[in-house]
Amino acid sequence: MFRKLRLHLTLVNLIIIAALFTILISGTYLFTSLQTGRLSAHLLERVTADIIAGVHHEPSSPNLRPPRPPVFLSPLPGPVPSPPVNMSRSPQIPPHIFFVKVSPAGAISYSSVSVPLEAAQMAGLANKTLRLAQDTGYIDFGQHAYYYRRTALSSGDTLLVFDDATPHKSMLHTLLSALGIVGVICLILSYFGSSYMADRAIVPVSQAWRQQKDFLADASHELRTPLAVIQTNLEIVRGNTDESVAAQHNWLNNIQEEVGYMTKLVDSLLFLARVDARQIPCEHARFPLETAVRHTVRPFEPLAETKNIALTMQTEPLTYYGDEAKIKQLLGILLDNALRYTPAGGNVTVHLYKSPQAVHIDVADTGPGIAAEYLEKIFDRFFQVDPSRSKELGGTGLGLAIAKCLAACQRARIKVKSRPGEGSVFSVRLPLESTSGQPSVS
Repeated sequence: MFRKLRLHLTLVNLIIIAALFTILISGTYLFTSLQTGRLSAHLLERVTADIIAGVHHEPSSPNLRPPRPPVFLSPLPGPVPSPPVNMSRSPQIPPHIFFVKVSPAGAISYSSVSVPLEAAQMAGLANKTLRLAQDTGYIDFGQHAYYYRRTALSSGDTLLVFDDATPHKSMLHTLLSALGIVGVICLILSYFGSSYMADRAIVPVSQAWRQQKDFLADASHELRTPLAVIQTNLEIVRGNTDESVAAQHNWLNNIQEEVGYMTKLVDSLLFLARVDARQIPCEHARFPLETAVRHTVRPFEPLAETKNIALTMQTEPLTYYGDEAKIKQLLGILLDNALRYTPAGGNVTVHLYKSPQAVHIDVADTGPGIAAEYLEKIFDRFFQVDPSRSKELGGTGLGLAIAKCLAACQRARIKVKSRPGEGSVFSVRLPLESTSGQPSVS
């Protein structure tokens, strides 16, 4: 399943990147082509205006016909005027631009010295241009392409000015080829990048899937055991119908204990399900943290006395901005865990203090301690260092997982320090500022 998901993510990412590259290449090509056309149209318009005004000077070339005096294409009576005195300073026609004058009958009556075509070819290009609907645009002729501008003169003739677009066309083809090659290389690199990112994206998905499977397996296992005990004890009770309730007290007491265990387990499962669904809101308010800690510790004092465990507190006056109920629930879980695993004659200490960076609540015990290889796992759901004693001690393996969720709700961190035979210290580090931006401690 995850292999198909990985391939699917890679292909989807690759298709998106390919589409973006196609849009980029097409957009670049189209923009460059349009920009080139606009620049050429502007140049042709300026050259046309200068030709009509008679101020353009044609460059001479030994390979072309001898230079002619500038031609005034507007109808002028009498002989052709002599060249202007400032002829040498008049603007020259760029070498890639040429023009012709076509009579109403379609014959070329005048052509510039820079015409690159033979007379028959030039006549064909002129006739094709005259048949076009637009007065300016782009025309293909043979193996060449030209930008053109067509202007009707007052004499009845038509002025056709051409700009050789073959270099522009070649440049655009080169640009398109370069972009295509770069695009292919980028797609190949994108495939490996997409594959790497898909692997990274699947990691949390596969972990969540595995955790869900383990969670369901552990939950079904934890529920199956008390259900089996309840069913066995009920069968014994139903098999002894002649005995009184008092005589079957042991069986009924077993059923009650298992029901209590199941109730606690189901409540924990529902809480974790709500956490996973993000349905556990945090209600922040200012409250006396020292008082909250004392109120949480007080109900555990009779249990500690019964087990001959010294339960002590070290606190300082603090006012905190957070969710009081969840902090008390978190501390209650840590106290319950400490008292459950601390043997008779041991000590459990709750220490509340403030550092320059945070507020700390430490719960230390003198229990058996935890081996180093288990320190990173004890906050996992249903994980227990000694599963054989879990039922004996009344644990479900969910308490520390819930404590971690409650700490996350406060933007707090919870960690443990422990060594086998030296007890454990669970530390909760509460931030000094709340998510609302208000100061958390005063």
